[in-house]
Order: sequence, then C-alpha cells, then structure tokens
Amino acid sequence: MVVICSRIFRTYKPSSCKEKNQANLITVGGSTTEQKYISEGQTWQDLLEKALNQTTGIKPVCIANAGVDGHSTFGHLASFDLWFPNIKHFKPEFFLFYLGGNDASFRFEELPYFDKNPDSKHSLRSFLIENSALYAVYKKITKQKPNQDINLFAWHHLVNKTPKTYSEFSLSETSENLSKQNAVAFKTRMTALLNKMSKYGGKPI
Repeated sequence: MVVICSRIFRTYKPSSCKEKNQANLITVGGSTTEQKYISEGQTWQDLLEKALNQTTGIKPVCIANAGVDGHSTFGHLASFDLWFPNIKHFKPEFFLFYLGGNDASFRFEELPYFDKNPDSKHSLRSFLIENSALYAVYKKITKQKPNQDINLFAWHHLVNKTPKTYSEFSLSETSENLSKQNAVAFKTRMTALLNKMSKYGGKPI
C-alpha cells in the first residue's frame, strides 16, 4: 500500500527558513527518516541542519523532512507524483535519500492505491484503518494492556507477548534468483526517482 502523504513537511525550530517551501534540503526515506517518535530537536535532520549552519558559514541551510513511515521507493515515487507538485514554489537544491531497507523484500509490482473489494486489504476501509490517528489511539488503548510478566519495547511499541524465535539457517532455492530480480527492479525505480528529482533541479545526496 502506498501512503499518499497530505501533511505538510515536518521542519525543526529554530529553523533558518520560515516557510516550508523555502527548504533547500529535503530528506526522503521511511521510518528512519520520518522519526515520528523522536522529539523535536533530537532528530538527525535537526542535528544536521544545526551542524551545517555552524560549519559552512556560506548561507543558511534549512532542512525539511519528507520521510514517511513504511515508504519504499514505490512510495517515494508517488510522493514526487502526487505530493510535491502540490507545494507552491517547491524547488530544493538537494534531496537527501535515506532508503533501501524497505525495498529489501521481494516485490516487483506496485499495489493499487485502493481495491474495489471491501474485504481486500487494499480497500479504502483498510486504508483508513491503517492510517487513522484515532483508530491508532483506540488500538493502543484496547490492545496493549499492561503485562506483568514481560514488557518488551520494539519498533517504538510496547509488545506484551513472548517474542518468537526462528530456527531456519538456510535460504530457499528461489531466494538467490529473487534477490537478483529485486536488485534490478530496485535499480530501475531508483533511476526513475533520480529522474523525477532532476526535474526540480535538485542534486541527490
């Protein structure tokens, strides 16, 4: 599922630019870029902006964060098609891409945004459930009850059950071939991503 992000960029204060479209460096990536559970002032974008402004001394650097949790290159391509064009005067000098981890799974075709079948995991109902802030709060309240036996903190969530263990030590016979196919497909999407970026006159990092 590609999440089309309609929210404004997350930027950091104090920032060297007052408007989101004045950012001259945009970070693009998944959860390691979005960092929605990290406090303002503690993300790597905030630290990078501060460091650059202290050391370069040429002109103010303003970093805006276009990271979206769970996005792979499929989602980043959608951002360039459906999100960035809606930002007036959007013309950053640099795009910092921090990606690849979410592209590691073997996936070669983009899934539809919405499926007409209401029971499909790609339906509008499923999309709203997966992306609703209110539902997320409800789920945390009802599903994550305190457990005195074990409390594990993983992926920013409290996990109240015994962790699973895996005993497999070998790859399937098809893994090597699928891995090669995935690498070729990733390179194709990455090339498309850089081509879309170049239309804004930006340079990749």
